[in-house]
Amino acid sequence: MEFKFDQNLQFLRYCLNPTEAIPAFVGDLNWESIFQFANKQAIVGICWQGILRISKSNTNQLVAFHGNILTPQQVMRWMCVSEEIKKRNMKVNAYCVKAVNNFKKAGFKTCILKGQGNTLLYLDPTSRTSGDIDIWTIPTSQKLYVAKQSLRLWKRWVMSPRMLTFSYVRTFFPNAEFKCQHIDFPVWGNMPMEVHFYPMYLEYPFSNLTLKKFFKLYQEEQFSNFLALPNGEGCIPVPTPFFNAIYQLTHINVHLLIEGIGLRHLVDYYYVLCHVDKADHNRIRSWINALHLSKLAAAVMWIEVEALGLPKEYAYISLDEKRGRKLLNEIEIIGNFGKFDKRMNAGERESFWHLQIRKIVKHARFVFDYPTEEMSEPFFRLAHFIWRQWYGLKWKLLVKNSFQNK
Repeated sequence: MEFKFDQNLQFLRYCLNPTEAIPAFVGDLNWESIFQFANKQAIVGICWQGILRISKSNTNQLVAFHGNILTPQQVMRWMCVSEEIKKRNMKVNAYCVKAVNNFKKAGFKTCILKGQGNTLLYLDPTSRTSGDIDIWTIPTSQKLYVAKQSLRLWKRWVMSPRMLTFSYVRTFFPNAEFKCQHIDFPVWGNMPMEVHFYPMYLEYPFSNLTLKKFFKLYQEEQFSNFLALPNGEGCIPVPTPFFNAIYQLTHINVHLLIEGIGLRHLVDYYYVLCHVDKADHNRIRSWINALHLSKLAAAVMWIEVEALGLPKEYAYISLDEKRGRKLLNEIEIIGNFGKFDKRMNAGERESFWHLQIRKIVKHARFVFDYPTEEMSEPFFRLAHFIWRQWYGLKWKLLVKNSFQNK
């Protein structure tokens, strides 16, 4: 029996597919419900593009909207939010160009991950709800050599590319927060930026080692893949579609493990899949299997094809309806980054133990669907805590006082 999607998802499907005819159910849509849905999933700009397409289809708006015209107040709200999204994208684009140029001057190769790299794949690059800046950086060999020379001989072993990036940021912000894959760089107070040592991680250790090999193998191609931003705003290096097909699935995986994913993540992945060369499908599938992410990929692919209308020929793996329906249900409940999840609501003053219990309950929902990553999460959390203490101490004792930011 064919799975029936609600009208909110059906409307999103129309918005993503420019050749699709205006659906007859437009006359029955609750525009307030559509706005709340779009806002919850951080896809207001995309849905607004769909509304504009309907509006332009016929000069007689009653005919175009099947008699279900938006009120002036509703139109104004959609326009205001969409305009803010557009302005925010232009602002983030400018900062991305600035970040790339600044890191280049400092001796680092860079690649803009996720956000503004994804916008270039959209039909309207200004319609995506932007977030912070994620920039992957690796020092040039010359930069690394100079940094090692600034240390005493017995300390040089500690100066890896990650430690050099870490030290560069900590030179400006000695208390900058960090995780295994990135460090916060609040150089612009109104524009959060995360400087990545590598794009993402996996919690199952053997999968994580394979992922690092993947990043190492294809990194130079990403650092040299410059694309032009809209309106002559400049050029930035972004990942290739092949790289994104694997990297952004790991991003979806980690967010599913932590706070949760929303439809914005899957819309991003939709456009990535639209741009992947079909000749790369076997290569992508091989890496996905090696990373133990084939079950998640199959669930995501079901949502992309059946719910969002991705042409089936763009799917690189067979669809898994059972896991896909369960994942979609979770996404619809929790919204973008899990911000709308009211189950076991934490409140403003959540205790440490309530947080741990909430995480255990959350992981229990998917432990049989994705056991490799879900069962690794508690052990990874402990190992990551220990690593952070050790890495910060190593920097303070061996690098901090002798490193010169050149």
